[in-house]
Amino acid sequence: MIALSIPLLLIAPFMRGFWKIAVGLFLTGWVFQFVGHAFEGRPPEFFKDWRFLFVGLRWWLKNALSRVQQRQIRQ
Repeated sequence: MIALSIPLLLIAPFMRGFWKIAVGLFLTGWVFQFVGHAFEGRPPEFFKDWRFLFVGLRWWLKNALSRVQQRQIRQ
């Protein structure tokens, strides 16, 4: 949700009222993030080092790109 909201925020100035959806996704994603960490009983790693903010995004992008490549190979 957080990763999806960032490009949507870039598109939002060109579409009237669209910013509400992008901001809603961003905030909801962070709420889920912190609820999940509270459930685990562990604080997010990015509290220790800000670079960990990008680890999840990097993993998600790598996963998405590998799926796209696998589909291209099958075709």
